[in-house]
This record gives sequence, structure tokens and C-alpha cells, in this order.
Amino acid sequence: MAVQDPMKWFRRQASPVTFVLTGIVIIGALLSWAMPGFMLSTFGFDGHLIPKVWTILTYPFAESVLLSGGSGPIFAIFLALWLLGIGRNLEPDHGSRNFLLLWIGCTLVGVIPLAIFGYYAMGTLIPVAMLSVIWGTRFKDATVMLFGIVPILGKWIAVISVLSVFFSYAVTGSMIFAGILACVGCGVAYPYAANKIPFLPYGFRRASNAYVKAKPTKAQLKREKEYYDDVYRREKERDERERLRKLFEDSLGDEK
Repeated sequence: MAVQDPMKWFRRQASPVTFVLTGIVIIGALLSWAMPGFMLSTFGFDGHLIPKVWTILTYPFAESVLLSGGSGPIFAIFLALWLLGIGRNLEPDHGSRNFLLLWIGCTLVGVIPLAIFGYYAMGTLIPVAMLSVIWGTRFKDATVMLFGIVPILGKWIAVISVLSVFFSYAVTGSMIFAGILACVGCGVAYPYAANKIPFLPYGFRRASNAYVKAKPTKAQLKREKEYYDDVYRREKERDERERLRKLFEDSLGDEK
């Protein structure tokens, strides 16, 4: 029996970036549990860009026990599974490349307000919450069974995501201001999902482009002309047959 090529299977998936991000988040959560000091000091954002500039992109993969409500990697794995669920809806809307750019954008936009005022950012909560706001805005009437028991609409998932970010950072940062800064990214995510940012349409695709008709080629014009000529000829033949039929019926009526 031939062994299936894993890369071939991977390329056939509709949401490859989502699968990769989910795997990295889970691995980061497990490593953060096993080596918390190393992960947080190396990949977590400590509020300062210098010298660890890369941490503005890697902080989602360094999970903090404080930011996860004391649940350690369990909360991060839950977020990873949630990312897997919503990413499989959002990635097809963007395409894999654009969805990766969206993840990077959420990571950066989420950390910039905190970085300006020197607050830390650790864990995947902010970028996943921003994606949740986007998902909840686009799929506001979708029903999710919370914990498999409580049905909740997508729009309320978006609200819960914002509140989760606010209280996580407001409590652990000991300041309401930190919670507000952490929610700035979610505030940007909503108008993006609602397609209200003129220079950044949802999916990075201009909606108007879908309605712009390309200039027809000479071959297309020729085919269209032949088609309409054929339709016109058939109509004329049908009218002529109808005229002859009426003449024939009128002649029969006169004879009677």
C-alpha cells in the first residue's frame, strides 16, 4: 500500500495557514508550560521593542499563566482550537496568503497600543480575539454551542471576545487603561469586517472590481454579433411562418 504524501495532502486543504498557526500555538503553549522562563523572555513582548524587535510578532506563541486566568496551556489550547474553527471560515474568504497577512496585521495592530505605553503582550488572546470579532461580524447569525450546551450567536461571540481581552489585561495590568489599550485592535477589526475601511476592504479585495466588466475582445464581439444575427434571423422566419399560416387560414375561411 502506497504511503500518502503528507505535503500533497496539506496542499489540498482549504485552510493550510489556519492548520499551521493552530499547530504553532499548541506547541508554544506546551513549551510555555514546560519552559515558562525561556519562552516568555525570548518570545513574549515585555513592553520594549529594543533589543527584541521580533517579539512584536512572536508574543502570541509565548503563553502567560497570568493572561490565561491561571489555566496555563489549557486556555491557549482552547484558543487554538477556536482559531482552527473560525480560521477555516475566514481563510477561504481571503485566500491563504492574505489570511497570513491578516494574522500578522492582527498581531501588530494588537500590540502597538500596548507598546506605545510600555505594557507587555503575551499569549494568543489578542489576535484570536480580533479574528473572533471579524468572524462574529461576518457570521453574526451563526449559532455556536458554547461548551456544547449553550447556544450563542456569532455577534455575541464578538462581544465576549472583546470583554475577555479587556478584563484579562485590565486585571493583570492592574489598570483599566491597559485593558482599553488591549481592545484597540478589536475596535479596528470590526470596521474591517464590516467593510467600512475604504483603503482596506474585507478580504483585501475591492468589491467594485467584481462588477467592473472587462473590455470585450474582437473575437467576443464577433461571437456576440453572430449570436444576435442568428436570433434575429430565427425571429424573422418565425414571423414569416406565422404570416403564411394566417393567410392560409383566412383563405380557407373565404372558401367556406
